[in-house]
Amino acid sequence: MLNRYVLDANVLVSAVLFPGSTANLAYQKALDNGILLISVETFAECESVIFRSKFDRYRGILY
Repeated sequence: MLNRYVLDANVLVSAVLFPGSTANLAYQKALDNGILLISVETFAECESVIFRSKFDRYRGILY
């Protein structure tokens, strides 16, 4: 049986924006060792956070 992991929106956003961060290590571990579960609400929160103007400088990382 695969392990299941749930990460909150803050961890997911940090994992994407900061590749060497602890959040990214947790994210990678979840992907490597099981299934990452995310709710529609958490995904929507990540999306709204990433598109805030204070994250404009990271746009090149995201796409």
